[in-house]
Amino acid sequence: MTCLPRPEPQTIAPGDTFRVRLWVPFDLTQISVTSQVRRRGVEADLAVRKILPRHVEISGEKALTITWPLGRLRWDIRFENEVSGEVWRTPPSHVDVLPAMTRPAEEE
Repeated sequence: MTCLPRPEPQTIAPGDTFRVRLWVPFDLTQISVTSQVRRRGVEADLAVRKILPRHVEISGEKALTITWPLGRLRWDIRFENEVSGEVWRTPPSHVDVLPAMTRPAEEE
């Protein structure tokens, strides 16, 4: 079993860009990476970009996060070795989705 770091909890407003970069303790060559946020009635796939050899960037653009309801969503990152089939996950973290305070000038 590989010990993975827990992603830091995040706070965003609906429509904000969600982006987290995480270091992992192994080379990501031949590793597939997926990530999702979830809550009852909500399941969203996040974009994944491997930054070899040991970083991964997880993101959700405005078109995705605008659909997230206010409240807490849980999320983790899943790693699968494409050769051995071994699977690891980060400990779960969360994203708090809160109303935006500052609005673009055109909305005022």
